[in-house]
Amino acid sequence: MASTFRLNLGAIYTGSLVNMILYTTEFFQVCIYFSSKRTKKDPQFLKACVLFSLTMDTIATISTCAWSFLYSVIYWGNIKAVQRMYWATPLMIMTGAFSGLVAQFYLVHRYWVV
Repeated sequence: MASTFRLNLGAIYTGSLVNMILYTTEFFQVCIYFSSKRTKKDPQFLKACVLFSLTMDTIATISTCAWSFLYSVIYWGNIKAVQRMYWATPLMIMTGAFSGLVAQFYLVHRYWVV
């Protein structure tokens, strides 16, 4: 049981690190997008989609880090506390769903426009 518990915590930690790396890449891409000349030509809908996705991914990254911290540090070794669902889990799921929904709507919009 202990080795499974450690393996799961390692996966949570690795996943949160990968999430932070991808979020950093996304943040820099958004900065490049808004500093380019092309942004002035893009419709407000596209700019709103980019900002909404960045906001949702920011909240998701914060909740992922909080989730990792809760399970790895605060509740370390407390099996009963780890089995509960805390605020970070549903927040992470909802923000991921909203971000994916915006991306899908944008892709459907691009499909019908082009």
